[in-house]
Amino acid sequence: MRLNKWISSTVAALLLASTIAVAPSYAEEERTIVDESIYDVLVDRFFNGSGSNDEDVDTQDNTKFNGGDFVGLSNKVEFVAQLGYTIMSVGSVFPTERYDGGLVTSYEGFEPHFGTEEEFVSMINTYNSKKMGIMIDFPLSNVSANHEWATTAEKANWVKSVDEGVAKFDFTNNDVKAALIEQVVALVEKYDLAGIRLTNIE
Repeated sequence: MRLNKWISSTVAALLLASTIAVAPSYAEEERTIVDESIYDVLVDRFFNGSGSNDEDVDTQDNTKFNGGDFVGLSNKVEFVAQLGYTIMSVGSVFPTERYDGGLVTSYEGFEPHFGTEEEFVSMINTYNSKKMGIMIDFPLSNVSANHEWATTAEKANWVKSVDEGVAKFDFTNNDVKAALIEQVVALVEKYDLAGIRLTNIE
């Protein structure tokens, strides 16, 4: 697959590209990221569409989860469509210790506060039906010190440093680069995303 090769060479050689744009299924013509109008939000701060995932939510504390979720994003598709945007950028969606997705604990699965995989796919399909795409953030480093890679003894040399609960991965380690590439490619292959924004690049 040409996209896999491009992602591999880009991430491995540079780890500097800020956005990987992919062609969503609804696109009628080939477009690049410069052709898009992007609405940038955080899942938790946009709209609460389902009370079923509101465990430990506190709307009075701006450091806590406030309840926004994939269902809420789906519910507001008409609002975003009327504004004329072509991509909804929703931040990181992985399991995290912080409402903004900034301290991910895994690159597998979804933050329970945001919703289920089924709700994530439904959100993508809802936006695609309105000729809009979904872009997510993929934090390459500055993850939680409790990230599954940072707490695995066999991967101790993957971590460059840990400071105040934040782990930084060692980008000079070829195993780290290969694992990051594998995770990004898996996302592109599994979900009909309009783009992935690589964040926390040193």
